[in-house]
Amino acid sequence: MNWRRLSVMRPRAWLAARRGWRHRLYLVLAGGLSALSMAPLHFWPALMVGLCVFLWSLDGARRTDRPVRSALLRGFLFGFGLFLAGTFWIAFAFITRGPGYGALVPVALPGFAALLAIFWGLAGLLYVRLAQRSEWRVLVFAAVITLTEGVRGHLFGGLPWNLPAYTWSAGGLISQSAAWAGVYGLTFLTVYMLASPAVALGSRFRLTRLMPLMSAAILALILACFGALRLSAMPEGEQPDVRIRLVEAGLSQSEKWGPGGGEISRDRYLDLTAEAGLDTVTHVVWPEGALPIFMLEDGDTLGRIAQTLDQGQILMAGVNRRARLEDGYAYYNALAVMRFSSGSPRIEGLYDKVRLTPFGEMVPMSWLLRLIGFDEFTRYQFTPGPAPSVLTPTGAPPVLPLICYEAIFPG
Repeated sequence: MNWRRLSVMRPRAWLAARRGWRHRLYLVLAGGLSALSMAPLHFWPALMVGLCVFLWSLDGARRTDRPVRSALLRGFLFGFGLFLAGTFWIAFAFITRGPGYGALVPVALPGFAALLAIFWGLAGLLYVRLAQRSEWRVLVFAAVITLTEGVRGHLFGGLPWNLPAYTWSAGGLISQSAAWAGVYGLTFLTVYMLASPAVALGSRFRLTRLMPLMSAAILALILACFGALRLSAMPEGEQPDVRIRLVEAGLSQSEKWGPGGGEISRDRYLDLTAEAGLDTVTHVVWPEGALPIFMLEDGDTLGRIAQTLDQGQILMAGVNRRARLEDGYAYYNALAVMRFSSGSPRIEGLYDKVRLTPFGEMVPMSWLLRLIGFDEFTRYQFTPGPAPSVLTPTGAPPVLPLICYEAIFPG
């Protein structure tokens, strides 16, 4: 068999033949494709293809006149595609604020993706500087990506969004490895396993090229077996005396925030909460920001809830709350644990969200926007809570609240 003539086995050479804007476009597309490996699809082959294209491109950067600068740009372009596709949801934070804010999407979304892409650019730079011309260079590739992703996850409070480790669905076999390796250890293993095919393909067939791929396959099998054993050994954890009712109204943003949205949302949640079987329920959970009002200040709403939960049930509700300051209010995205006895609410626990979502709940570098006169865009944002805290609802095990994207932070 003439391996040299099988162009399908030489994708690296094909990519290297693409010059100028075409090569840059393919890198952005490869990054965007990689985003399909994240929730909710978890299609890991997409990340494998993307990482292989990225590695081949960095190998090609070595042959340019300015390899370091070329690698920095190539890493940035790949990361830009990855985060442009993976952070599209930021656009909805602007659109739902009103017509005037939607105009900022074409600036904010690419700008945010570009900021995060810098770290992938640094990974490309480090790879070209450190990697040897060996089949095992994929280890360096995995190491530098893990390093720069770790920096991204901690610098300025961190934003570990769409780490390569998150390609494995939570609770699945491979994800169990995070129990001993941590999310960054699993990131290293993920990049190594999925990028190994890149070094197996070349212009000439050599058995040594297959060694990283074979070791990656064995590693994946070991991780899957470990995950299966760990899951089989997990205790059931069921508490027969606790029965939880999860309530989600499924209202659109226009219904929720439009005229009369407070009453519509309240009535919908109360109707769902009061459905048949409530007498057997011990705890009711409403989601983040369930009602578009300051529920803890609304006596009518609290009275209606007390009428519904008249058998001592605990309500754990995501609420927006505010605290008065000398010059106005501080606003918090919170979880309130309430018990209704004798018709009056008693707050058993309160957690204020610590890590706020950029652009949705807070505006990054808002001090700079205020300095240049854009106070309007920073006026309404949440204040972070002091620290994570464990709540102990009556009749239930201790709870560590994680609101929205707080769940992506390891530890």
